[in-house]
Amino acid sequence: MDFEFVSKEIKTVLGYEPDEFTIPFAIQIIHPEDRPYFLMIGETLFNFISKMTLEKYLNFKMRYDIRYRKKDGSYCRILYQSIIIDHDGRGGILRTFGTYTDISYLKEDGHPALSFIGMNGMPSYINVPLENRNLVTDKDNITYRERQVLKLLAEGRLSKEIAVILNISKETVDRHRKNMLHKKGLANTSELVSKAIRQGWI
Repeated sequence: MDFEFVSKEIKTVLGYEPDEFTIPFAIQIIHPEDRPYFLMIGETLFNFISKMTLEKYLNFKMRYDIRYRKKDGSYCRILYQSIIIDHDGRGGILRTFGTYTDISYLKEDGHPALSFIGMNGMPSYINVPLENRNLVTDKDNITYRERQVLKLLAEGRLSKEIAVILNISKETVDRHRKNMLHKKGLANTSELVSKAIRQGWI
């Protein structure tokens, strides 16, 4: 599978030349925190269309938002919308038409969301729950001990205090903190605690 046509406007949105923007490349530049959600979106989409006839699912437009890395290294939130325009008559999708829109100014943070928009009288399903078959999420890639440390950091405790409370060394506390910063791609403890509270990791 690959893109049959990529508009030159992709350079305006993401900074890449059309011939650079292949499906493998598009997956590669998804924000690390959004990749598990991208997999869940794919699984949810598959399950959604497998439960209905071809005639029905041709009357739905799919949309989801996800963060992509731009050519300059920054990230933007893209709304992807697509409809099926060709099929094999047996339920197999041959070709879709999709658009990418920068919606960073509308949605600054939060998890990716998936919706199925009904056309020709079909109902719409907005922000559908994502299927998750043993996929790692932001919260789940923090270990139990790291979450203990994070909770105490959120309470304003110092590393030496956390070490006493958890009966571990200060060096171990610092290592857990650094591991979490690395996993989440964050610069400092303040960012880590702030995001943990916002995203419900603790």
